[in-house]
Amino acid sequence: RGTAEQLTPTWLKLLADAYYRLEKGEEALAVLGLLSERTPADPDIDLNRGQVYALLGKTDLALESLKKSIEKSTVNAAAYFELGKILYQRNELEAAKQALLEAVRQDGTNPEYFYRLGVVCLARGEVDEAIQYLERVGPSGPDLPQIYNTLGRAYREKGERAKADEYRKRFQEITS
Repeated sequence: RGTAEQLTPTWLKLLADAYYRLEKGEEALAVLGLLSERTPADPDIDLNRGQVYALLGKTDLALESLKKSIEKSTVNAAAYFELGKILYQRNELEAAKQALLEAVRQDGTNPEYFYRLGVVCLARGEVDEAIQYLERVGPSGPDLPQIYNTLGRAYREKGERAKADEYRKRFQEITS
């Protein structure tokens, strides 16, 4: 603790991120607490806190932190994305879709945002809309193979067996 107090906010962010990546949630929260004392208006601190709480399985606290992050800055695609993921896990599909739509609106270049939005649409039975989002990021399939798996599921639900089999085959080739 004494050493951490001597670090600049930039170094504290790096330290919190390192603890998060090592899945040392309590340590990350301690560093984020120290960081929030120094820069209380920084929305990234609440975003990171929400991610750590999600890692620890404390979804209520994660949601609270993510909402605080969004209150501090509505231009916050990552916070909307994390919020959408947690709401999806809680089966709050309409709210999840709205959060993910906002993440996609703010950052239309992130394939993972589109993938998650497609998954939520598929869970809501909106197969054509899911396919639209997933096809948009289909070229990212080699880096995010679950896109192909989900496209296979979507086309199977739509009744297009040949396309479903094609995407399942792509998924199996990449992941084997």
